[in-house]
Amino acid sequence: MRVFFNTRTFDKFLDDGVLNVTTEPADAQLAVLGEKKIDYPAFKNLKAVYRFGIGSDNIDFEYCKARSIPVYFPSQKAKEVLFDATADFTAYAILTMLHEGAFGDAKTWTKKQRDHIGRKSVLVIGLGNIGGRVVTRLKPFLQVTTYDVLYNKPTELQALIQKAGVITVHVPLTEKT
Repeated sequence: MRVFFNTRTFDKFLDDGVLNVTTEPADAQLAVLGEKKIDYPAFKNLKAVYRFGIGSDNIDFEYCKARSIPVYFPSQKAKEVLFDATADFTAYAILTMLHEGAFGDAKTWTKKQRDHIGRKSVLVIGLGNIGGRVVTRLKPFLQVTTYDVLYNKPTELQALIQKAGVITVHVPLTEKT
């Protein structure tokens, strides 16, 4: 089976020659997708689509259904790993950003004055699979406020944004969002 990738996640397999990989959409029988969209009609021999990741906004379900092309997603266990990894990366990025340059200069041995990190505020928008995990990871260190359409009124959002030092958004990509 000829495999087309639009994600770099599997680069190790490409180098090992384990998979029969093509860069030509017309030759592909399996498309392994990251977050980028593909031109589905260019995949003339497509037999299946595998979405490596969680979102589905780059899947043309109508096209696949009309041609009986099955679409596969990671298992629930794999999704949990992806949710955790994304939340870990987000928390790490926020904490790193808030500490950027906070420790001074090792060359001149000078120390900088810094605020206690517990005084920093973060607004987490979206409390689903990833946003909820981000809250759990950041609460021990920062002042965390949240906004989710299931729990808050739209009129609350502007005030929360104005108070936040950092904002992280974890909502699905839809017409409304």
